[in-house]
Amino acid sequence: MLLTHVSLLIDRLHNKISYQNPLANELNITYPMMFNIALQFCSMLHEKYNVEVTFDEIGFVAMHFASHMEKEKQGKLLSYNRIGIVCSSGGGSAYMIKIQIESLFPQAEVKTFSFLQQDELKTFQPDLIFTIMPLSQEIKAPIIYIKELLDDKDLVKIKQILQCEEYDPYTLIQDNPMYYSFFSKDFFKFIEADSYENIIRMMGQELEEKGYGKKGYTDLIFERESYVSTIYTNGVCIPHPLETDALKNMISVAILKKPFVQNGKEIKIVFMICLKKDQVEIYKVITKKLYRLMQKSNYVEMLTKVDSFEEMMSLMKEIGGGNNE
Repeated sequence: MLLTHVSLLIDRLHNKISYQNPLANELNITYPMMFNIALQFCSMLHEKYNVEVTFDEIGFVAMHFASHMEKEKQGKLLSYNRIGIVCSSGGGSAYMIKIQIESLFPQAEVKTFSFLQQDELKTFQPDLIFTIMPLSQEIKAPIIYIKELLDDKDLVKIKQILQCEEYDPYTLIQDNPMYYSFFSKDFFKFIEADSYENIIRMMGQELEEKGYGKKGYTDLIFERESYVSTIYTNGVCIPHPLETDALKNMISVAILKKPFVQNGKEIKIVFMICLKKDQVEIYKVITKKLYRLMQKSNYVEMLTKVDSFEEMMSLMKEIGGGNNE
């Protein structure tokens, strides 16, 4: 499909014909890794075939990569064949959870066990375990801790958790959203600046110096900026590197004491993304959250007026569903 699309794209661009893509900007923000791949891919097309690929057309190419990513995610869920559920009694609530888990894994064998049936659980040899309490026996399988009752949002969250390479097994029973730990008081500040480039350099170098971004992290952000600016709507900026390959996860936040305009766009608050390579799904959750933020100018204004890190996090949690993200 991509080959067919690109063949037609090159022909159209040679004839000075390009299509509009109303989803291009949203894709740029909410699927940043896929859009970055599309940017590099279209840069290659420019060099090889001497065609100028428009921003809208880059969005169409990004859709192909995003579709592939979604297909890969579904394949990962289908890789779990034997799933064990451990509840206090193995009774009615366990059966209800079983039905819900089967809806996520329709091809898997799902069995319920009471806490006293851990020997039977071990004999079952699960490749994934959901449990409401810590197990007394060591079983070599990924574990996710759950509540006695699951709702639809919990099921969505289970899919997000399992699509990450690394995850906290307690994520589902914690009050905070999945991305909450990626923010830190140490990387929250109020600043004065008159240049977006200076803000990027200052924030990027801090992440490098403190062991979060690899050497050259800041250069990768500037390389990404050379393609398309990350100054978005209502003063929200999300600078990020062309390639996601950090040493440690962090989202650095800077609030402008005095917002300013650059290239016709206002800059009020900057979220610099620094994530490890295996955090693709969390990356998408974060950027979708920030996309919802920039659609709500009142929330942006509230964020620019917070007095502390704690107040910012409380407000971020409130935007768009809080604990269920």
